[in-house]
Amino acid sequence: MTEGASNTFIVADGCPMVRRGMAEFLKRRGFVEITGEVVLPDKAMEATSRLRPDVVFIDPIFPHLEGEVWTWGACTALKSLHHAPCVIVYTARNGALDVAAALLAGADGYLHKSLGEEELEESIEQILSGESAWRLGLPPDEETKLLRESIKVLGLSRREQEVLPLILRRLTCREIAEQLHIRPQSAQNHISNILRKLGYSSRSDLYRAWRT
Repeated sequence: MTEGASNTFIVADGCPMVRRGMAEFLKRRGFVEITGEVVLPDKAMEATSRLRPDVVFIDPIFPHLEGEVWTWGACTALKSLHHAPCVIVYTARNGALDVAAALLAGADGYLHKSLGEEELEESIEQILSGESAWRLGLPPDEETKLLRESIKVLGLSRREQEVLPLILRRLTCREIAEQLHIRPQSAQNHISNILRKLGYSSRSDLYRAWRT
């Protein structure tokens, strides 16, 4: 394979077996150079700024002493760099919330860890060629597909794209305002606009529809 020969990669994952396995897979399949490995996704920004890889594999959800920590902000930050890498989410999650968050964070691809080597290689090549690849391991249910399509076509503003994942995590209006450093009334306005654009009259309707 020559298409990926000039590409350099960082693998950001909390599991050493995953990092080692992905590194070996990339080398074996001819993608060639592993620039570095990162234990925690929130350290990927520093490593990427320093090493300037072409591609970053990142699992935005990693174990923590108090449960699991989500770091979708790392993906957004990576895509905001002047020399932004191609960001591939490589995770064991495939729920509607995770897919929506990855899409909103600007990920170039979303690959489930259950993928076989042939499908994984094909997906990476597809992403490197400039296309997106969303492989959820199991066939995506209609709800997930509809959510992705809604986000793409309904014209959410940048702020609304930041608010939607927080709504799906069931944060209150005040908690959303505090996290985004905006007034509660502004947060409520964004929530109302999002629900209207997605076609729901209340949060409860959204939660029931997406089972989040």
